[in-house]
Amino acid sequence: MRDIIASAWPTTATASSRYADHSALNIFSHLTFIFGLLPAYSFRTVLPDWSIGLEMQFYLLFPFIMLLVMRYGFAVSAPLLMVVCLAARWLFPDYFDAFPMPAMILIKLPLFIAGMLISHAVMQRNLRYCALALLAPVIAWQMHIAETHLRLMAECIMLAGMTLLLWQPEKDSRLRRITAAPRRLLTCRFSLFLGDVSYSVYLLHLMIVIPTIGLLVRYTNFAHQPSLIRFLMVTCLVLPVVWLIAVALYHKVEKRGIALGKQLSGRAEMKSGSSMVTSVSDSASLATFLFHDYETFGKSPSLDRPAQFAAIRTDGEFNVIGDPEVFYCKPADDYLPQPEAVMITGITPQQALARGENEAAFAKRIHDIFTVPKTCVVGYNNVRFDDEVTRNIFYRNFYDPYAWSWQNDNSRWDLLDVMRACYALRPEGIVWPENEDGLPSFRLEHLTKANGIEHANAHDAMSDVYATIAMAQLVKTRQPRLFDYLYSHRSKQKLQTLIDIPQMKPLVHVSGMFGAQRGNTSWIAPLAWHPDNRNAVIMVDLAGDISPLLELDASTLRERLYTPKAELGNSAAVPIKLVHLNKCPVLAVANTLRPEDAERLGINRQQCLDNLKVLREHPEVREKVVALFAEAEPFVPSDNVDAQLYNGFFSDADRAAMRIVLQTDPQNLPALDITFADKRIEKLLFNYRARNWPGTLSEEEQNSWLQYRRDVLSQEALQAYALELEALYNQYEGDKEKMALLKALFEYAQYLVG
Repeated sequence: MRDIIASAWPTTATASSRYADHSALNIFSHLTFIFGLLPAYSFRTVLPDWSIGLEMQFYLLFPFIMLLVMRYGFAVSAPLLMVVCLAARWLFPDYFDAFPMPAMILIKLPLFIAGMLISHAVMQRNLRYCALALLAPVIAWQMHIAETHLRLMAECIMLAGMTLLLWQPEKDSRLRRITAAPRRLLTCRFSLFLGDVSYSVYLLHLMIVIPTIGLLVRYTNFAHQPSLIRFLMVTCLVLPVVWLIAVALYHKVEKRGIALGKQLSGRAEMKSGSSMVTSVSDSASLATFLFHDYETFGKSPSLDRPAQFAAIRTDGEFNVIGDPEVFYCKPADDYLPQPEAVMITGITPQQALARGENEAAFAKRIHDIFTVPKTCVVGYNNVRFDDEVTRNIFYRNFYDPYAWSWQNDNSRWDLLDVMRACYALRPEGIVWPENEDGLPSFRLEHLTKANGIEHANAHDAMSDVYATIAMAQLVKTRQPRLFDYLYSHRSKQKLQTLIDIPQMKPLVHVSGMFGAQRGNTSWIAPLAWHPDNRNAVIMVDLAGDISPLLELDASTLRERLYTPKAELGNSAAVPIKLVHLNKCPVLAVANTLRPEDAERLGINRQQCLDNLKVLREHPEVREKVVALFAEAEPFVPSDNVDAQLYNGFFSDADRAAMRIVLQTDPQNLPALDITFADKRIEKLLFNYRARNWPGTLSEEEQNSWLQYRRDVLSQEALQAYALELEALYNQYEGDKEKMALLKALFEYAQYLVG
């Protein structure tokens, strides 16, 4: 085909050795990737093989480059390596000149290093490294690779432009407004897709373009057409074919290869002696992360029900171990899903019924996964939601609601507060998106999009799990010291070592309760332990107005503390916060919050110091806040046993009896003769049988359950449900997908009462 093309355009003629060398040496040099070091073989196939070889040489050198960087830093290592490349060019000019393409790593290494410097400049927010990166085009020019001043300028502009796009300018700055549009363009889903398949397109296009042109020249009058027509004809014919093949290769080969590589590397790190560990149970001796997520039919962990669960286990480096877990839960016949939740997840009760299992089986599978020894259960906002869902599922199904998170060296951790802490304390190296109000957004789908992480189906449990793993990898890569600190300080035992109540030792605390206006962060000081909950410390927000603590009595403080902010009017809020050490709070020594970060977040450091001094001079404040919580309103339990998890702990005898329930065949549950001390358990057992195995109910029990369902699904409740569906139908009119979901909910309600 090349000869046919050359007959039409002689200037395009290529030596046949360029694409017809089938010698053993050529094949061997390409299989071993040494062809990039041999000028005669560096450009000797139809593929752009010189580019592939160059990349492989860089992969080989990269660990040694990083060892040098770790020893001497980027500021010394980068210029040193560039000078080595320049010296090699001067010492061996004939060798360098013999390459028809820049296939040897020393020719292009300065530009590779420039990319590393730009990444480091953005991570450290230090333009000095960007200036060092601009040395690369100058070195290349001196090596006679960039032979013209124009090319030198173009490469400098390219490096500066990349830095500008990756840099995260200050909020509301002109630079931020200038870069906003190109950043959005480059991080949109289509751009990310183009990036995924672009390398395959680059490698493939010559194998498609050349035969296409050759066939057109041979069988048509293509050669006599104007150049623009020729270009358009080839583009229209080649582009769809190349992209279709590239997309297929990306999904069928590249993605699977990446997954296989991660799996193999994960297994390789878990060798025990000479045997390879290949199963989760075998990995129990090593600490692992279990990333998980629920999709539920409502917001209430106790009164609403789970729809879907997904989990992936990884090692400490986030390499996947074992197979991903995804399964559904059938909703019981005494429950109507919340329509708003279904609008978000897209999971209908009909789908859960068709794909799922009853909640007892659902709970067992989760329990088996969570209780693998040395598991750290991780999620995104899991401490406040997913872990509560887990506790309530286990409570309803006779498993210990709490043991999974601490027995057998197990623990839990929440990536949401890790991301908040990273933004507040060490923001470098991560792109932080903003919401419509110009405040930082920590929604998972916003963070993944801003940082170019694939997250195709937000609010699909497995998609959210993969996104959470990616965010954990991002923080560990960009801010490893902060990541390690937060991970090592996730337990209450470790956090207790930071608390010094007698000295009111100030700490920095990151919590969503502070609000995004100040980056969810403040300096706090411990006043006292909670009088009833030994896991909770009473803290004062040093950035707040402490005058109420000095001027008001305990009763007035209590009333104001529980008054919504919107109703306070001109009254100052009470700057008191409970920090629960068993909920993985972010606490660190005060100087972890750097002065420049405090200024960025709008936290007045001097005010905090002044407030701390005043509090230390007024020890009577401690007595007030202890009295405030000691005389709080008594807890009023719900009448619904499903909402009574926190009414109290079960006794050892009752826990033993509950284990017997789990060990009993469902068909034998009616004959089980056990006495429970806790009145909740008898009601739980009845619900457990009715929801999971209604066939085990006697006639009298069936009538009792039927009456209970009539009360829950009363005419008034159904009318209110229908009105809610109607309101949402009007809201989403024209949205076929949402309207189909609402129709499914209406039909499900009819099914339950039919």
